[in-house]
Amino acid sequence: MAELTFESSCGLIQPDDAVKERFSLLLLEPGEIYFEDFSVFYYPAGLTEDEALKRKQRGRLKLCSHSVLFDPLDTAFPILKFPFKDIKSMNQWTGSLLSRIDSKGNVLAVETSLVVKMKEGSIIAPYVFIRFWHYDVSWHYDVSWHYDVSFGIMMLVDIMMLVDIMMLVGIMMLVGIMMLVGIMMLVGIMMLVGIMMLVGIMMLVGIMMLVGIMMLVGIMMLVGIMMLVGIMMLVGIMMLVGIMMLVGIMMLVGIMMLVGIMMLVGIMMLVGIMMLVGIMMLVGIMMLVAL
Repeated sequence: MAELTFESSCGLIQPDDAVKERFSLLLLEPGEIYFEDFSVFYYPAGLTEDEALKRKQRGRLKLCSHSVLFDPLDTAFPILKFPFKDIKSMNQWTGSLLSRIDSKGNVLAVETSLVVKMKEGSIIAPYVFIRFWHYDVSWHYDVSWHYDVSFGIMMLVDIMMLVDIMMLVGIMMLVGIMMLVGIMMLVGIMMLVGIMMLVGIMMLVGIMMLVGIMMLVGIMMLVGIMMLVGIMMLVGIMMLVGIMMLVGIMMLVGIMMLVGIMMLVGIMMLVGIMMLVGIMMLVGIMMLVAL
């Protein structure tokens, strides 16, 4: 296989050639990083070898963190962008066309389900999205840079795809953690609301019980006061009855003493009368005896 030189049929770009690229970091996704580029030839797939050689395009292959872009020097052709998430495979191509290419075998085959065409004819917009529902479209690039595809580009691509997977896993884990935190916060809020409702219900029950106890105490105090008043009235009545009975007894005793005194006076008067009668009878007897 022939050595790749500036005079070869592939025609490397001369260092003093003024090349104005259309590539810009604005073509990348937010947060996407541009790493490296390679001088390449693009050979269309699905054509005969002669037709593929006739339609080859010279340009630069841009390796970024989320995609690979091909920027042809002919501005009539669009910049082609291959997002990693839509790429099925990126392998070193070993087709029969290699025998007719002045290359060291560094031909990269990109198999994808989506290609984005940008800045066709140097027109800024719109972009054209072409989707292939079957991975039946390959894009072949002869990497003219003296670089080992197997251990260079593929390693970087694998690293970038691994970085994307790790970022996706990290985002999914972050989303999962955030969802878990959200669920835990929601459960915590619900538990807090439940506890507050339970505390409120317990406070309401406590207030109702306190009001009930206070009403019961009030009723018991009212009953006690009424009973005390009743007892005091009963004691007063009993004392009044006792006083009246005492007065009655004293009056009865007075009457009995008066009756006794009157009987004693009557007895004493009767005794006096009887003594007087006895004396008079004694005097009469003595006078009778004297006669």
